[in-house]
Amino acid sequence: MIDLREGSSVPPPLSLHTVEAERPPQTMLALQPYRRVGRQKKYALKLNLLHNSLTLSERVVRVGRRLGSWCVRVRNFCATVFSRASVHGVSAYRVMAYTFKDSSARSFRLMGHASFMRHHKAGDVNSLGEAAQSAEPPLMMNVWRRAEVVSFLSMVCGLLLIIKAAGVIDHLRDVRGAVLGEAVEGVQALGHAQHAFSRANIPEAIASFLTAQERFASISSVVEDVPLSAVWEQIPSLRSNISLVKVGEASSRAAEYTLLALKALDNTRQSLHSVQWFKAAREGGEGGDVRVPTDELERASRYVGEAVAALREANRSSAAINLEDVPTEYRNSVASFIALLSPSERLLSQTQRGLALFASFLGADHFRRIIIIFQNDAELRPTGGFMGSYALIDTNRGTVTSIDVPGGGFYDLKGSLQTRVDAPYPFHLLSPLWQSWNANYFFDVPQSAQTVAWFIEKSQGPTVDGAIFVTPVILEDILRITGPLTLPEYQLVVNDRNVRRVLQDAVELHYDRQENQPKQIIGDLLPLILTRISVASVEYAPQLLETLASALDRHDVLLWSSYAEDQNDILASGWGGAVEPSTSDYLAVVHTNIGGGKTDRVMAEQWDRTVVLAPDRRGEVQLKATREHRGDPLDLYEKVHNVDYVRIFVPKGSVFLGAEGFTAPDEELFKYDETLRTYPELASFVASTKKDEMSGVRITEEHGLTVFGGWVMTKVGATSRYSVRYRTPPVVKVERGSIPLLARERQRYELFIQRQPGALDTPFTDTIVAPPLWGRAVRVNGEPVEAMGNSITRERIIDRDIKDIVEWRE
Repeated sequence: MIDLREGSSVPPPLSLHTVEAERPPQTMLALQPYRRVGRQKKYALKLNLLHNSLTLSERVVRVGRRLGSWCVRVRNFCATVFSRASVHGVSAYRVMAYTFKDSSARSFRLMGHASFMRHHKAGDVNSLGEAAQSAEPPLMMNVWRRAEVVSFLSMVCGLLLIIKAAGVIDHLRDVRGAVLGEAVEGVQALGHAQHAFSRANIPEAIASFLTAQERFASISSVVEDVPLSAVWEQIPSLRSNISLVKVGEASSRAAEYTLLALKALDNTRQSLHSVQWFKAAREGGEGGDVRVPTDELERASRYVGEAVAALREANRSSAAINLEDVPTEYRNSVASFIALLSPSERLLSQTQRGLALFASFLGADHFRRIIIIFQNDAELRPTGGFMGSYALIDTNRGTVTSIDVPGGGFYDLKGSLQTRVDAPYPFHLLSPLWQSWNANYFFDVPQSAQTVAWFIEKSQGPTVDGAIFVTPVILEDILRITGPLTLPEYQLVVNDRNVRRVLQDAVELHYDRQENQPKQIIGDLLPLILTRISVASVEYAPQLLETLASALDRHDVLLWSSYAEDQNDILASGWGGAVEPSTSDYLAVVHTNIGGGKTDRVMAEQWDRTVVLAPDRRGEVQLKATREHRGDPLDLYEKVHNVDYVRIFVPKGSVFLGAEGFTAPDEELFKYDETLRTYPELASFVASTKKDEMSGVRITEEHGLTVFGGWVMTKVGATSRYSVRYRTPPVVKVERGSIPLLARERQRYELFIQRQPGALDTPFTDTIVAPPLWGRAVRVNGEPVEAMGNSITRERIIDRDIKDIVEWRE
């Protein structure tokens, strides 16, 4: 410590006055910085002396007054900054600057005092004088001057950010209503475009689409002007609005790509506009080659793929939309549009695959021979109906080089069949020899398609690369859209109401017996249908697309390809009719009409099933079915007794428990030939066959499933009832949560019902009873259900393949 008492021998410290007196006048300018430093240190010394003389209570009071003063400053600062930036921004900046300047000056003086005291404690009294005479200020002073500048700049930047945020919030408040209004108008315009497109009003659809694009373009420019727009998307009150804009933009892109795809398809349509090429191709004359631009098909497929990607993006964005944030007057229209996104994405995805397969079937890369098989669903067979007629089409790199429609259909192959094989069991009621028109006995469509191709080859026919199975349902739907057709040679007008009867009469009755070409009418009708489709593909494009998609879903149109890549796409789309074994429950009821006439279109069937699940997750099932013959006793085709060999496909390993209502024809009516060999793919079915003598039911293993088969015969006006009881293997899965100690078991039961192609829609009542220890059913097909017990009953219409999922939880 420095001794400041009187009489001390220690010389007084060197003062700045002494330094100034001893220096010449020209050095006074250089001493200006040190004069300021000296005054600050003198003030710091006085402040230190005053601080040491205060008591503890006085110090506490002094600190309290300072804290109160700072609280007032902070409150005033916040009130100034968070007011409207446009009015009070400059004032807030000034208050902040003065406040910081005052506080930083005090901090600097206090730190100068601290530096002085450290030197004083060390006894280096002359250090202050030496510092005054040096060329640079002390190091501590430079550090705190830099800290003062950095702190000041940081505070200014923070102030500017706050002012900017306040301005952005004000801007968002101003544009939020305009953005929401424009977004809703854009979505409504897209909805109008979709409805106009579905009505085939293309001009109105394009006009509405352009309106939607204009709305979303204006919204995008507004949103892009909002700073930190990605941050505002996380605010719940704004998330729905921004997500709605994204949905509209993505949907608008999807519509644009769809229109481009339709434009590309229009070039393809032009090549099928005339029937002359079809006739020339059949007769082998000049002009028979028709060039279908497969590159346009591939371009259309790419455009549709872009549309699918845009709709997928729209679906993701729609998940963030809360309809409660949308004004009440717009809520219904927005909800309706969002509901269309998933079906539209699925439809366009199927369209993309369909275009790619169409190009492949047209021989986009190499030669293809495709067989189109026409099935009569009034005489049911496993793949859709009796195969009467077919057409062979040769294509190569988009060029249709040959079309052959045999006038006798599959019957023309009878005389040329070189390999004789034993027929499947039910056909022995007609003949022991398996004929080509009965080749679609397998419920697995790829297996039946390969069998049809085998029969054609063994009948000295060509090798087939692909097959298309069709039923008259698709023909009725097309004529309903395009209108009636005229067949001058037959003096007939064909429409959707009489096409079945016209074809049936022409094949069965009205044909030249000498020429013996009963299927000739199919060959004459096919080019007219293709021409009408090509003309209507622009005017009625949405209806035709929807009709084709429905036919593929219902398996009224089935595809098969011998090329693995195409077949994988077909199976992935669900268009192949393949039977795939599953570890869950499975049900398919498959009818095979054997000499029962054309009566299956007047047979009304209903199923009633009860499943009692056991704790070991097996199920005891009773399936009851009712078949009513509603045919006209005076009608040539409907008055025939329906003779049906029905097969019930269930999970592999199911145990047969009993059956009722099956009546087999007299055993003497069946015909056998021991010399015939068994078709290879049929051999395993025959080897696994067992027969229940009491009920007459035959038990086999087919396509990885257990099958119960029996005969049901129904007279016109009568009703037949049959039932089967069996026990399934374990078909219930146990699922647990991710946390072992807190997880609760959940029982999950799945049922896959595969519809037989060509079958009528069937009412189905299903009752599932679970053990009480499983608790109550909580979900059905992913949707929560209210306070259900361990039993659940559902009523369905089997019009396509269906999957049901039921979950129980304790």
